[in-house]
Amino acid sequence: MSGEEPTIIDHARYPFTKQASEKLRQIGFKLEDFRSPEEPPVARARERIEKSAKPLKEVKPPEIFQGSEEYELLSFPLALALAKAVGDSYLWRRLALYEARVARGRLEAEDPGKIVKIAVENFGWKLSFNGKSHPPFRLHFADYLRNASRFREEEWKLVNQRLAGGYVQLTKERVVRLLEEEVKRLIQSRIERAPEVEVPEPLRGLVEELKAFYAGVRKVLSREELGRVRFEAFPPCMASLYFDLSGGRDIPHIGRFTLTAFLINLGMPIEEIVRLYVSVTDFDERMTKYQVEHIAGLVGGKTRYRPLNCGRMKTHGLCPREEELCKRVRSPLAYYRLKVKQLSKAGRPGKT
Repeated sequence: MSGEEPTIIDHARYPFTKQASEKLRQIGFKLEDFRSPEEPPVARARERIEKSAKPLKEVKPPEIFQGSEEYELLSFPLALALAKAVGDSYLWRRLALYEARVARGRLEAEDPGKIVKIAVENFGWKLSFNGKSHPPFRLHFADYLRNASRFREEEWKLVNQRLAGGYVQLTKERVVRLLEEEVKRLIQSRIERAPEVEVPEPLRGLVEELKAFYAGVRKVLSREELGRVRFEAFPPCMASLYFDLSGGRDIPHIGRFTLTAFLINLGMPIEEIVRLYVSVTDFDERMTKYQVEHIAGLVGGKTRYRPLNCGRMKTHGLCPREEELCKRVRSPLAYYRLKVKQLSKAGRPGKT
């Protein structure tokens, strides 16, 4: 892809590109042509979806074997179509994040010319490479801001970058990280904007299995990541923030603060809260730990913070819906405690 026409292996490695989409049109990709969940492209599509449910801190790009390139390429739009048919926006975000992490892993091993070509041709970046300068990449500040504005760490703020003539000087690692954001946004947009999918009858059973699989993923994620904390007792606001976090959605600072304070006040260990963040984002672990400890009152002013009350949650747009139980309490913590009592009386299993 750097100075020459892309090959089928390039299309399979970067199926989100315009060239890969054109290749699919040439092949004549049609969902109705697939008649069995056992067909290699369908089985691979299912694998892509199921892998997106796992912790995404470090994603190892799957190897593409000779002779399987077309199956690999076909499995990408199949995975998107199946995800659309499942109709779960949480799955859509997880799949987009997974595919973006795979792309990032592959781009990290690419030569600079190919990285520039993908960025320019698919996302319209003003990006160039000069191996004699350090850092060697130059990216227009508008392209930088469009992606880096989602990052909360101080090191990504524009004022902390080397800027000359409207261009930010960047390392390969940072360019690839910014490209991951573009890929994630592109894939999620493709799924969300796609028309409703009419799945061929032979694949409808697979769609139902994937619906059940991701319904189970929500429970497993919360049980494994939250430990002794009972997710089923979370108020709607905290459940929403938690799944936005694990689904790769950008959470505003006040949302991260109140979710962290909520978990701290439930007694969740600091290490587990930190692990929750770094396992689903690329937040710096050291800085994340400091921020969590600050909210817990262990460093800084030594003030232990509580989550926002219901009134302030609504003011900040963090209240997704009001359940009947919400009307009886004034804070997420009060909701949780009351819900735990109700569950215990009902004889539901679990620890508090």
